[in-house]
Amino acid sequence: MAGELQLKLSTGLTLKALIWGNDRTKRWNGSALVDSSTIADAAWATGMVGMTEETTSDATGTGTYTGTFPTGITAAGEYAIEYYSGASPTPGQAACGLQAVRWGGSAAGPWRGGIPKNVALNDFEFLMIDSDDHLSPATGLTITAEISKDGGAFAACANSAAEISDGLYKISFTAAERNADVMTFKATATGGDQRTITFLSSE
Repeated sequence: MAGELQLKLSTGLTLKALIWGNDRTKRWNGSALVDSSTIADAAWATGMVGMTEETTSDATGTGTYTGTFPTGITAAGEYAIEYYSGASPTPGQAACGLQAVRWGGSAAGPWRGGIPKNVALNDFEFLMIDSDDHLSPATGLTITAEISKDGGAFAACANSAAEISDGLYKISFTAAERNADVMTFKATATGGDQRTITFLSSE
């Protein structure tokens, strides 16, 4: 089965997906789940899954990227997926997307966990990073919040984002906004790096 990994971003990107194990201490290296501390900097991109951009019949990129969960991972459970731009991501590079995939243990039976479809999601929290050093939490930002549903164009969120503290912000999504199998949330602000998070609705 293909398409378990999904992300919505701008077109024409080279994206890689890094898969973390159930306990969040081990990552996929292409053949096994290993402790990340055993991986050298030069081999950091090894085992990352390449993402493919979907196109129209005219070969125009849609900005929707999909990938296949490794069939070599046979343990059922929930896995954390981090998305990175570039052909060879490096340690410390900021992720451009996050996803949780609930894997059934075989290529024939994966299933995605997620947030219930068409149900409001209140006070979703997300961190914004300073655009100068790309590391420190960014405080005092005015967030432009948008969503894309099932690969559609981004549109403004119904509710505004508010800062909690220390660069952590929250926003509530309406039931109508959550009425999608795949919803991508994008937060932008002057002084902060773009934050893009993709949600998969539960089946």
